[in-house]
Amino acid sequence: HLEPELKVLLKRTQRVAPRDFLPYGVRVAGVDRPGIVRAVTELFTRQGINVASLESRVSYAADSGTPLFELEADIEVPSQLALAELEREVAALSDEENLEVTLEPGR
Repeated sequence: HLEPELKVLLKRTQRVAPRDFLPYGVRVAGVDRPGIVRAVTELFTRQGINVASLESRVSYAADSGTPLFELEADIEVPSQLALAELEREVAALSDEENLEVTLEPGR
């Protein structure tokens, strides 16, 4: 009978210089299907946006039982990124994927 082991590693680290970014919150909603998280995160990757936190869930419509997808994320938008360009990409994603996507500054 083997007892589980707990190993602890302590390592001195260096400070990382703060990044120059703007914090935003993102909310995505729509009918659930495979590929929504991939589509959203690919947009972020193309724009050099860091995802600080992301949570998704599926609920079911009370009247029809339709699976409804929701995603909430805190993102870090590079300050040099043109916000108008990001808004255009978000609008295109919303249209192409039939999703409601909202960006909220300062979250």
